[in-house]
Amino acid sequence: GGAQTIWGGFAYNLTSCLFMWWVLFGVWLSDIGAYFVGVFFGKHPMNVRISPHKTWEGFAGGVLFSFAFAFIYVAIVNSWLRVPLIPGVIDVYKDPSDWGWVALFALMFVSLDNIGGFLFSALKRKYDAKDWGFILPGHGGIIDRFDGVMVTSIAASIVVTLLGNPTSFLA
Repeated sequence: GGAQTIWGGFAYNLTSCLFMWWVLFGVWLSDIGAYFVGVFFGKHPMNVRISPHKTWEGFAGGVLFSFAFAFIYVAIVNSWLRVPLIPGVIDVYKDPSDWGWVALFALMFVSLDNIGGFLFSALKRKYDAKDWGFILPGHGGIIDRFDGVMVTSIAASIVVTLLGNPTSFLA
């Protein structure tokens, strides 16, 4: 009775935030991969005027980290926890073709993370600001930790809404 109710509530709360954690960590690990690969192997800048330290090699590192994380996370969620990533939308345990959506989201993590980074860097350059505030000075400020997350989470929400309600989204 009571233990089952507690576990049921925990499982419901767990599944309701699995996707959010996937997006957050997918974007952050893309940043981490891009940073380290860019520092050690980066030779070809993406856009010197807007973000002088971003390189194509770093972007490739972000892709690798993002894909590795996305697939490992979904495998753990579906295999060990036995819950779908997004109930009724992405459940690789029931439908192995959903791995294609996992790959698409992984690519979205790294692509939109970079677009968000460039967008916010361009805004900083336009207003001659080095950082987005005083928290984390020298790292671009606290907003730099979330610029890619903001852009990616909006797009991810739209994609999930379309996948979950393909016929009634615009009706």
